[in-house]
Amino acid sequence: MLCMVVAVVPISGAVGDQDNSANGVNPASGLQVGVTGAEVQEAQSVIANNKPFGENSSKILGNNTTNGSLKLGATGDKVKELQQWLTDYGYYSGNIDGVFGNDTDKAVRDFQEESGLIVDGVVGNDTKNAMANWDKYLAQVQAAAGESTSTVSTNSKSTSKKTYATAVRSYSKSYSSSWSSGKGTGDCWDNSYALYGSLTSSGTKARIVQYANSYVNNHRSVEVWNGDSWVDYDYAGNGYAERYYATSHDSSATVIEG
Repeated sequence: MLCMVVAVVPISGAVGDQDNSANGVNPASGLQVGVTGAEVQEAQSVIANNKPFGENSSKILGNNTTNGSLKLGATGDKVKELQQWLTDYGYYSGNIDGVFGNDTDKAVRDFQEESGLIVDGVVGNDTKNAMANWDKYLAQVQAAAGESTSTVSTNSKSTSKKTYATAVRSYSKSYSSSWSSGKGTGDCWDNSYALYGSLTSSGTKARIVQYANSYVNNHRSVEVWNGDSWVDYDYAGNGYAERYYATSHDSSATVIEG
């Protein structure tokens, strides 16, 4: 159970959906860990130029410009749609002219880098899946804020989406750098059980409590017995990430364990 309504944005999420067979999908798209876009392109060029597997080389390599993929030099309505999406989400500020130029390429690469994808400037299956995840996530954020997107004009929708997307991206970066700095494990539920187990095994009287805070209605944290009453565990003093800290609550908190 996540402790934050807006946490690190899960917009990559496409890796698990990959099909790395040689059935029209680029096998190189599966190289996610420790491989840069430049290294992938270099490997692709070697295979394309030297054909080490004969005529099967092109099948093994795949073609990242087919099956609807877009990259530098592409033109048309699909590029316009891409540019509009990148504009709505704050990655692109150029003309929506249907020409995949250097500015569009940079915007795509910025999005790929932020999403944890291979940064190659090519809008293939993984990048499209990440974009779709962004759409779903942002719709949830807007709905949680009580905003309806079905009865407003296209321009208003675009402006509103950009406003929300910019806010979420900014918050996510702040969350990653400050709220996640420190020790701990998993979300607040996972961490509470881990901390509770560690404390009780060492002889400390502890318990897990659940209560609503300004982010969610089911935040969990650990309390310890000081001899007279239950007090919040000293998360800050013990080096825990801020996302685990106990927040304001009273005796009506539900005791989950202990």
